[in-house]
Amino acid sequence: MKDAKKAPGEIRQSQLVTTFDPGSMIDLLKYSVLIGGLNFWSPGGESIPEPRLSQKLARVLGVLSVELKSPPPVDDDAAAPTTGITGFQFPEWFITQDLEAGSRQGVRSRLLVHRKALTKGKYIDRDNKKRPVVPVRFVRACRAGHIGLG
Repeated sequence: MKDAKKAPGEIRQSQLVTTFDPGSMIDLLKYSVLIGGLNFWSPGGESIPEPRLSQKLARVLGVLSVELKSPPPVDDDAAAPTTGITGFQFPEWFITQDLEAGSRQGVRSRLLVHRKALTKGKYIDRDNKKRPVVPVRFVRACRAGHIGLG
């Protein structure tokens, strides 16, 4: 039996709680995504019985109790409700990569374009030429560490 092809961006549960936790950026083939916080996880993870850790977290957070859960499982059944964790495309700005017609040889004329201006991952200019793009990989953050998406 042939293995099912993984969806773009599918990661293992162990990666989600170690390498790619909420707020992490994952670089996919054609774009990057930020992993959504716990409020963007679909329900369904199993409870993890760790009483000492739960009590310590509750004390640190100043709440009565904390329930630990595993990440939501993936269901391969197409008829099942959608499960998973939301990822937000970031960055939303791209730069064109080819040489502009009429420009000096070896000089790039890079246009800054928003993801909404792309068609199938390419920017179509005024002359209907499809121009390849790469994401702008810079991050703006406030002093509290929140990433600026604007």
